[in-house]
Amino acid sequence: MNELFTPSGSLPETAALQFLCNFSTIIMFFIFTRAITELRFKKRITIIISALYYVVIFMLSIFFLPSGDQGLSLWSILFTAFLPTIILLHITSRGSFFQIVTMWSIGIIFFYVITLSGLYVRLANHSVIADLLVRIIIFVPILILVFRFIRKPALEFTHSIHKYWSFIWLLPFSIAVLLTYLIYSPINILIYPGNIPPAVALLAISIFSIAVLYLIFRETGNSIRHQRDGELMKTQLEAQKKQFVLQEENIRLTKMYRHDMRHHIAVISDFLQKGETQKALLYLHKTQSSLENMTLEAFCSHSAANAVLSSYHTAALQKGIDMCIHAEIPDKLSIDETELCAVLANCVENAVCACANLPAQKQIDILVKYTPGVLAIQIKNPYTGTIDFDNEGLPLSTHPEGGIGIRSVLMIVQKYSGVLTITADDGIYTIRVVLNEIKK
Repeated sequence: MNELFTPSGSLPETAALQFLCNFSTIIMFFIFTRAITELRFKKRITIIISALYYVVIFMLSIFFLPSGDQGLSLWSILFTAFLPTIILLHITSRGSFFQIVTMWSIGIIFFYVITLSGLYVRLANHSVIADLLVRIIIFVPILILVFRFIRKPALEFTHSIHKYWSFIWLLPFSIAVLLTYLIYSPINILIYPGNIPPAVALLAISIFSIAVLYLIFRETGNSIRHQRDGELMKTQLEAQKKQFVLQEENIRLTKMYRHDMRHHIAVISDFLQKGETQKALLYLHKTQSSLENMTLEAFCSHSAANAVLSSYHTAALQKGIDMCIHAEIPDKLSIDETELCAVLANCVENAVCACANLPAQKQIDILVKYTPGVLAIQIKNPYTGTIDFDNEGLPLSTHPEGGIGIRSVLMIVQKYSGVLTITADDGIYTIRVVLNEIKK
């Protein structure tokens, strides 16, 4: 049996400390890997599942603690805690099989770096407490660095890369397998005193490999952000183009209205001079109906936003969708006109597309409220099926290139230090956007 976790000379009462030291490192491994993987369930559910899971693992580990042994052996840790933790990661993580394998392989390298660092300290002074303190001292700053620098690019990397995970996992997994072999080998290669220098070199190589993966994550994340910036610009340009087309159409209709007005006035005057009041009134009604069809419906004072709302209102009516709009948007805002139109266009278009496929109850409710300095938008529409959300609270698209529009909205919201919340409850999909005006 490998006695790596049972240095000679340790006292019997240190067995519990050794057990807690090893078990706490397993939890560190889980937290580290959990930080760089996407949740399958909501955070609260994941915490409850993980807590209950580890209570069971803890009890199993106690039962498997060898009677009379000075501590918990590696083989006991492997089967009662380590492998179950990997299974837990697959249960609670979203992504393909190889995506999750890649992340927990990186976590295993991290686990061995912490474990061996503590063990080398224990070999020097036979202190389990010193071993545990070293592991904690290493774990805390690494975890802070992960949340500060690695988590975001890692998640962006997993969101963007779909085709190459069957190859990406090989590098971290191979290093993790090599470290596992060296630690589990009967001759204790990594902790034999004469092998400590090459063991340290191997750990340095492992850390270097993690650094390389981090650089890949970071550069890929930068590339994704540039791509999203381009998509945002494209969305804004499309919204601006649609706005200009609507304004040009409105100008054209206004010119037509003015051109025909003289004719309409002459006809009505002729009817009145002849005393044909009923004919004059009938002609007025026909003219009014014609003018209503020629002009944009006024939903708010902001001309650009009104053009967008009017456009989608017309499109919704053509698809048999009832759209109720209550919008209070002043004509002057410290919010970029194109970005405001991009937010409205993306959110309303998603609602129209969702309702277009429904057999009944096609109803969209749009509410826009303005208070000095803050513009709040709420859009509700019915939906069928289930909608899953990622860690950012954004709905997951079923299309490989989907979700760009809502991420464009998120980027605009972040620019204005606002809030974006999306919920899907009881068959109603609700998106709420709060934009804060930029103080000049």
